[in-house]
Amino acid sequence: MLREHEIKNRPNLKLMLDERTLEQIGIVIIDSLKHNLPVRIIFWREERFIQRIGIVAALETHSNTLLLQLLSGEISIPKDSVVSAERI
Repeated sequence: MLREHEIKNRPNLKLMLDERTLEQIGIVIIDSLKHNLPVRIIFWREERFIQRIGIVAALETHSNTLLLQLLSGEISIPKDSVVSAERI
């Protein structure tokens, strides 16, 4: 109960990204999708940053998510939670 109260009252720590950074993230994601290039994606989930390495398998426009193919399977990441994407 106390933990739930702390989480609800914690300030939102997610970074606000500028337009240039968002454009660069988009370019890296599209390149990975088109050319099967591995990328490192850092995204915000459950009050913390998570890093995953994989290949972008699909972009879901209706749900505004991307599917990242990992060695252990696929994960779905909301596009608006991605804070960094870089080629490996």
